[in-house]
Amino acid sequence: MTQRQLQEMRVKEAKDQASSRLFCCDQDGVLGLARPGDEAARKVADAVGSLAVRNLEHLVEGGAANGDLAASVDKEAAEIVRALRAANAAKADNAAAAPAQRAEPDASAFKEALRDEYAKFTALVAEEGPIRLERSVMYAWLKGLVLFVAHHVKHCLDDAGMGQLLLPCRQTDTRPAGSDDWTRFDVGLVVRPIARSVCVTESKADYREVAMIAEAKARRDGRAAAPELDDHLAAPELDHHLAAPKLDAATYNAFVQLFMYTRQVYASQIQRRYVWGLTLCGAEVRACIFTSCGALASRAMNLRTPEGRARFVRLVVDWSTCAEHQLGMDPTIKWVGDKDCWRIEVPRLLPGSGGSNSSGGTYETVPYYFEGTNVAAERLFGRHTRCFPASSEEPVSKDSRLEPDVVIKYAWSCVEKRPDGTMCDGEVAFLRRIGDKFRDTAMARHLPIIQNGGVVQIGSAADTTDAVLGALAGQLPVTSNGAPHVYVHTRIAMQPIAQRLRDVESVYELVIVIADAVRAHREVLAECDILHRDISENNIMFTRGEGNSVCGVLVDFDSAAVVVNDPAAAANEAQRCICTGTVPFMSVNNLEGSRAPRTAVDDMESVLYLLCWLGVWGVTVDHRKRTAKLKRKITKWSIDMEEAAYDKRLVMLNNDALGVILEQFCDADTLLPGEHSEDDGKAITDSYVFLADLVLELRGALFDNPDAPLGARGTMAKYGHSSADAKAEAAMSARRRMNPYEERAKAGVVGHIHEAFVAALDERAARAKNIIEGAQHRAGSSSAGASS
Repeated sequence: MTQRQLQEMRVKEAKDQASSRLFCCDQDGVLGLARPGDEAARKVADAVGSLAVRNLEHLVEGGAANGDLAASVDKEAAEIVRALRAANAAKADNAAAAPAQRAEPDASAFKEALRDEYAKFTALVAEEGPIRLERSVMYAWLKGLVLFVAHHVKHCLDDAGMGQLLLPCRQTDTRPAGSDDWTRFDVGLVVRPIARSVCVTESKADYREVAMIAEAKARRDGRAAAPELDDHLAAPELDHHLAAPKLDAATYNAFVQLFMYTRQVYASQIQRRYVWGLTLCGAEVRACIFTSCGALASRAMNLRTPEGRARFVRLVVDWSTCAEHQLGMDPTIKWVGDKDCWRIEVPRLLPGSGGSNSSGGTYETVPYYFEGTNVAAERLFGRHTRCFPASSEEPVSKDSRLEPDVVIKYAWSCVEKRPDGTMCDGEVAFLRRIGDKFRDTAMARHLPIIQNGGVVQIGSAADTTDAVLGALAGQLPVTSNGAPHVYVHTRIAMQPIAQRLRDVESVYELVIVIADAVRAHREVLAECDILHRDISENNIMFTRGEGNSVCGVLVDFDSAAVVVNDPAAAANEAQRCICTGTVPFMSVNNLEGSRAPRTAVDDMESVLYLLCWLGVWGVTVDHRKRTAKLKRKITKWSIDMEEAAYDKRLVMLNNDALGVILEQFCDADTLLPGEHSEDDGKAITDSYVFLADLVLELRGALFDNPDAPLGARGTMAKYGHSSADAKAEAAMSARRRMNPYEERAKAGVVGHIHEAFVAALDERAARAKNIIEGAQHRAGSSSAGASS
């Protein structure tokens, strides 16, 4: 994919998400999520906020010249701060020499700093008439107002051992470090220790350290929207579940930009759980919180009114005094500077404490150590999966080499709630069941075997979107089958440590790896009643063994469901109907939101689409680099679900239709233009022909299976009579529309199709092994001949 294509895709994604994932815009209670959880901290925050509001209103009313600014908080808050300073001093190494109380800071310098900052945003809060349209002016306003509040936090809380400074970056309207697209953000805000000076930060804007991002959009005043200066994007009517009126163009555009920035924050910050953001449109500020399931926006704070200014100032003070987890950070992941690595805590279920699912049992935490991620969170919403190769042994020093013995998966799993409020089983429970069944068998080589894992605790509470959002969690949508759900922060240490699918060295290795994973899929379904439901490029991995052989591993059971053939298990059947998966590889039933339960046939259909995808874009890393800028028909599978479903129906109609995709499979001319020998070119072309033949055979097993009823064959709807009431239908000349995808989901059909698919894949994998062994034998003979 070219950089331009990536940018266009990101913009479209952000527009779609701003239209469908921005819930309850103008929602009361969003600002309350930043309130400090500790009662003493709340009292201090209220006092500091009151001081800042009082000083700001004094300046707005024309008091800048008479110097009558306040420099102290109320008596109760002052006592709390003094006690905190004394406790801080007692902890110091030189406690005996440290004074219990410090001298009050220089009030005159404090007041002078306030006047200087106020001068930067006077036009925003105090002047009458239209607001200037230049966004660079708006950046200065916002930075000045944030620094105005930071001076109060510093003045009141320095040396108290609580709080932090929220400071703006000097660079504005810039493409920050850590970005993989062209998007520039307006104003970045970072968190610094309270001991730092209050000023804009000198470091380059960097997605890896921003606490939140503010997006400014010009408006002619605090209410009416102005024409956009850089993007004439009309605000759409938002989905019916939103509680807000239609957004004006400026506000909608600002949210679109925030959606794009926040995606980058998740991808760049290992510790990020959720993200705050700000929009400044004219004189109106909104705060927005982005969680795994959606974004919630506050009511507008009009900085030209005393109420609006007070709400914003108190919000910034709350952000400056709350715990780090309330800023969206994960306190259970810490950088260990003297060891030059990260430390992460993983829950461990205590023996004999019960807990068959992800929410039961008694846990302790076990530390692991890692240097970086294999998989970063690459989506704005959803599970935010990250993977770390980690060691259970703490390194001795910076020079010690980490020897990973597990891979740690960190994700926000979407788990449905039962009617009684408890959670359905999640990945932790599924992996325990798989481990119990396969831990000491040969199949363990092909499956993730859990060592430790559970739900992450923040303080004494499980870390879930319900815990993060409180009462606002009820404003979020239900799942596609109408069931309430919650995102649960889980962490799992497991083995083996596998390589990503893109690291295979040939098409033949790919086929072997896929066949191993499909057999593992079948065994887990047969022995544990667990259906995977998310076959994708990232969820099939491999290890290397003796003689450089590959061994496929099926991973990521986060979207799995328990399959129960009992018709009375209605809740379970409903869970299996949820739309899950990775869009390019999703089955048509999944893409179309069919009410038919998901089955093994859906997962095998995903395998087929995965092989088509890799055939077009290339199997190895080197092959993919050479196809990245090509235009391919299959690209539409990754953009729009409705279009992808329709195109897959057409492409899989018959072998001739599938030829449209197969003719764009890689070959020597595509991958090695003008730079290959005849033998090398033939070998590459032959390997992709081998893959194309396999795709044709698997298409036949799925869509033209002779053991399946006629209604379950093909890809387009058919019509026929229902045998249940054929006489009545005949009398009414009624005909029933039969969807072959739903017909294939029926119990009597699934087994035939599944077995035919697995058999075809196994046969091709055996041939692939023979080809690899033959090549190795020829290479060995050639080497022996050369040495003799």
